Amino acid sequence: MEDDRFPKRIILEDEADNIRHDLRVKVQRIQSAYMELRDDPDFSLPSTLEQLNADYCHAFYKPFLDSITKDFTLDDEQRRKLKNRWGRIQAKATSKANVVCDGIKATKLLEWHFDDAIRLPIPTARIDDVAEQMASHDVPSMAREHWLLVKVISSAITELREWERKHGILKQPLRNLTQWNEREFVTQWVRGMTINPDEDERTRTVRTSQEKHIF
Repeated sequence: MEDDRFPKRIILEDEADNIRHDLRVKVQRIQSAYMELRDDPDFSLPSTLEQLNADYCHAFYKPFLDSITKDFTLDDEQRRKLKNRWGRIQAKATSKANVVCDGIKATKLLEWHFDDAIRLPIPTARIDDVAEQMASHDVPSMAREHWLLVKVISSAITELREWERKHGILKQPLRNLTQWNEREFVTQWVRGMTINPDEDERTRTVRTSQEKHIF
């Protein structure tokens, strides 16, 4: 039966498009942040991608900040300026590391891998496949029942319009037909709901054109 083929899962294409775009933006941000850290002369990356995080950045710059604090050749103003400078450098590196670390965690489905050849983290899973996976949803069980009822209505409307055409009955908007009670329905018939058998061709053409806009 047709209803046996009713889908159990469906990919929302517009959602997949949005996810696909979002993933590409995130990949670009992650790789750009990593390249800035990689090419920063004041910073050295850890031996593995997994070690790159805010704690690593704090630990990396701690000796610099400690040495400034312990350097007795500096006066207070020099010490303050140097600590502020290196504090800003540390904060910038930490921000970039968070972009890389948090971004990779948030996009695990991309199956990130570090490519030694280009010295960059890259996703090994196809973005299109991941986007479709994330935009795939279970169809609610009641949707099938609802669809079957809609099909019954659709079939009944087709049958109704065919019967009206066959017997020369003026097509009425469905809203009217469903709102009339029995007496109102009969009244409409008595007042001329049926097609006038003597209408000329011009009148029939105009009526037929008007009926195309009645649902």
